[in-house]
Amino acid sequence: MENLFKQFKDNVEYFIDLCHGKTVVFDFDGTLTRFQYSFDRMLPCKDADIEEFTRAGGNIYENVYILKTMKYVMPRLDKDDVFILTSTVPSLREIKNRIIIQHFGISRERIIHTGSSGEKLRILKDIYSQIKKDILFVEDNYKILLTAEENLPFVRGYHISSLLP
Repeated sequence: MENLFKQFKDNVEYFIDLCHGKTVVFDFDGTLTRFQYSFDRMLPCKDADIEEFTRAGGNIYENVYILKTMKYVMPRLDKDDVFILTSTVPSLREIKNRIIIQHFGISRERIIHTGSSGEKLRILKDIYSQIKKDILFVEDNYKILLTAEENLPFVRGYHISSLLP
């Protein structure tokens, strides 16, 4: 067990070092949080019904679990180099903003919501064109990471599972 703990610590330290000097763009669901928003299921409703569920007064983030590793990492990064890029149905955007601001101290203008994961590549291009620094894209969806790396030479993908020993 001690070897696992040491490897985890080394992975976290490596990740923090990797972030320095880059624009770091984090996904939210499954990257900054545990992707489980219901007690015995991943979601309290069908994925296609999240907008309707929220408009009816539901909140999938009611019992959100913020990953302690990310709570440790975030204060060690320069907030001017951090963005949150997340796919969010419109009715959940303000709820998600409050969670991000409360738990990570990221300013509202650095939180970007998209209607779908596919839009993330366009946003990464926009961020790069404004900031002009290489991007470390931290995400739990390997397909988006591979597409970003293969199509955007200024992006390096980092899958959240890389933190695990």
